Amino acid sequence: MTSASDSVGKTLLGERPASIRRVTDSLEIETKTGRVVHVTRTTDGQCVMAQGPAPDTAPPADQRSRTRVDLTTKIPFAFDNRPTVTSVEFLQHGATRYGCVIGFSGGGQVAYQLDHGQPQLAYTPPTAANAHANATQPATAPPKYSLPEIERRWRVAPDAADALLVEHPAIIRDKYLADTHLRLRSITATNREAIFKLCKKYGNKTGATQAITNLYLSAAEHRLIDELPGTVVTKARHPQPPGSIDVYTGSSGDLFVFEVEFSTINAAANFHPPEFVAGEITEDTQMSGYALAARYGE
Repeated sequence: MTSASDSVGKTLLGERPASIRRVTDSLEIETKTGRVVHVTRTTDGQCVMAQGPAPDTAPPADQRSRTRVDLTTKIPFAFDNRPTVTSVEFLQHGATRYGCVIGFSGGGQVAYQLDHGQPQLAYTPPTAANAHANATQPATAPPKYSLPEIERRWRVAPDAADALLVEHPAIIRDKYLADTHLRLRSITATNREAIFKLCKKYGNKTGATQAITNLYLSAAEHRLIDELPGTVVTKARHPQPPGSIDVYTGSSGDLFVFEVEFSTINAAANFHPPEFVAGEITEDTQMSGYALAARYGE
């Protein structure tokens, strides 16, 4: 059954945006034809889309506490070269709609979703798909069973890393399967059963966040998939709360990377890294997992 939100979403198709604003915890889209659509959450945590009147330039006194932020400069792909809205897709898990993704003819996307009940915005420019460098398929809106991976990463100087490493680190072997967004992983550690899993990364990374799906495998399943071609890299993972230090070994010297995973976007944004880290590499495509596999791999 088509909901009211679905009907409102269809009215955006083919429209050209005049402005896109964040109004407190809602997304407000105004089109060239004067149509205004709000994407917001209900009290029971559902993401909904509704039409509304044109925004007031001087809101009533009881509305002055609302924060209105123009997002135009953050998402120029929604305005350059006269793009149109080509898709409106709601993200749903069971009966709960937790967000929506609005796509533009230039290839960019604006996503609004609820992260632990709080609204979050993400922007995916057409050129910002940080998928494997050898992947051929375009970035897509995350399926309903995917989860956000929120992670930040920093380099660590070798002299600082030496004092932080443990005697028996976990050994991680990653295989980035050729012409896909798939990573096959095995983890072995002292006094622990080996872990095998297959990870799908959807290539829609924005800042520290991207959608992923993990599938845990048996040893036999891992061996079967490992027959496929790909780029293999092995690294040692040393625990360093609240994150870990990965050590890549190469002929030109070792590379040390400190990484931390977060439960929310706000937690990632507000995190103050420890003093032992050097420059942040979270958004450096030359330091992505695939890029490091190509550089330090077997």
